[in-house]
Amino acid sequence: MSSKFILGAVAPTLLPELLAALCQDDRACEFICPELAIEITDRASGERDWILTPGRCTGCGLCIAACPEHAIAGRPLVRRPRKQITVTLK
Repeated sequence: MSSKFILGAVAPTLLPELLAALCQDDRACEFICPELAIEITDRASGERDWILTPGRCTGCGLCIAACPEHAIAGRPLVRRPRKQITVTLK
């Protein structure tokens, strides 16, 4: 049985995964997330962190659809992480 991703539907078995090498840091994912599950923060070093709060994410897929660089993939979950997922953007 394959897992399908339907835009706009709650898909509790998927979680956004940032492909940092493709990200151009346009923040489309952060702005479109209705649950505020994605946050991009600035560091003093000039780098930015892409932060996902798994407990807020409903798997709606809006962040995946909004990314012009296709830098976010839907990752199948075995178990939902409890801690925030942070990826540093360079």
